[in-house]
Amino acid sequence: MRILRRSVLPEGNRVVMMNGVAKKEHAAVAQCLDNFFQNGDLDWDGTPYQASAWPDGTRNHPTAFRYIGPFTGSGKPYPKIQYESDAPASESLCDVTTGKDCLLKPLGSDFYPFWSLNNSQRLAGTHAPSGACVWNFGNVLPGVTTRTFGKDAQYGKSDIARFGGTNASKVFPNPAVNGNCPSFNL
Repeated sequence: MRILRRSVLPEGNRVVMMNGVAKKEHAAVAQCLDNFFQNGDLDWDGTPYQASAWPDGTRNHPTAFRYIGPFTGSGKPYPKIQYESDAPASESLCDVTTGKDCLLKPLGSDFYPFWSLNNSQRLAGTHAPSGACVWNFGNVLPGVTTRTFGKDAQYGKSDIARFGGTNASKVFPNPAVNGNCPSFNL
């Protein structure tokens, strides 16, 4: 059995002691301080691994990370892509030499963020044409997301040829410039 100490700073006002003096402090959102004390959320139950914490298109959540690309140095889209995550290497049961138990979504997590596409919202400040596909990172955005690529399953299986703690999909044609997405250069 694994027991981990977590340190969570809840949202709201509190009194803290600084150099022996009581001071008022405010946190706009809940914060996980594990990186300060134990090198991360090793039991995978913090805010980043809860689906309700990710953008969902409502005012109560931040906007999603949106991205066009990837592009070569000459501004042309890469013709092929691959999804990867080395999160499994942080899982205590993951055997990085064989890939056994190197899981995504990690044990204890409720959610693991993933890449999706939409072609209904333009990315402001770019020269992308109307209808160009925009990558979103995080969760499904209702009314916006058009393709999810298997959600967290998009990362594939453990890649022991490189490092068993990395899950990687197969290399495949870049969907942001194929199919229903108009191709464009920067």
